[in-house]
Amino acid sequence: MITIDLLKGRGFTTTNITQNVTALIIAATVPAVLAIVMIFFLVHLKITSAIQKKRIANYQTRIEQSSQILAFRRNFENETGTINNCLSDVAVSINKYLQWSQVIESVVNNIPGTMILTKLEAQQKPLKIKNASDENSKKTTTLNAVVRTLTITVNGDWGIDYDKDVQKFKNMLNSSPNIGPYLSKIKISRKSQELDQKETSSYEIECTFKPLI
Repeated sequence: MITIDLLKGRGFTTTNITQNVTALIIAATVPAVLAIVMIFFLVHLKITSAIQKKRIANYQTRIEQSSQILAFRRNFENETGTINNCLSDVAVSINKYLQWSQVIESVVNNIPGTMILTKLEAQQKPLKIKNASDENSKKTTTLNAVVRTLTITVNGDWGIDYDKDVQKFKNMLNSSPNIGPYLSKIKISRKSQELDQKETSSYEIECTFKPLI
């Protein structure tokens, strides 16, 4: 049998064909595997990113809630301070009212029986008092104070001497536990006054109290 080599000894062997096919399969498979890996990586990255965004949103919500709580606390503390100041002012006002009510009650209950009360006027005026910082220092501080004045006017029949009755009334004011300890001075003036078309003797008793700081 005669064999003719048309490729002149350059023909492809079975081993070479197998290697080429394997190379082609690998060349086609590797990109596909890489593509699949990239797809899984991108999906994982997207999921991780979504989770992180959700966590960040939760943290921001917590921060905002914490900020609101802090703001509420500050507002509450400010309102509490305002309420306490108002309560202090009310307490001071009530104290002043009680002081005046006790003074007025003592005055009314001790008016001379021979005279009538025609006027009762209470006033408060601000006053600045200079006070030494300490005994050995020449520096002074200015304090805000209040001076209270109570003016009492009583009237009696004209031509009758009420000086003794008024002096007795003055002594009562000085000795009263609700008035005496707080008095600074008492000034008395006398004049004639027409009351109900009748001439009367009028006494004005001005009580000045010690300054309240």
